[in-house]
Amino acid sequence: MDSVFWGAGRSLLEGWFFHYLKMKWFKMKCIELK
Repeated sequence: MDSVFWGAGRSLLEGWFFHYLKMKWFKMKCIELK
């Protein structure tokens, strides 16, 4: 049970981190276009 909870938390953290990187890249692209 504990390992399952940790796996879910880790996947959630990875998802948030990926979203953060994507937004960061998107902002850089917007700045380049301007």
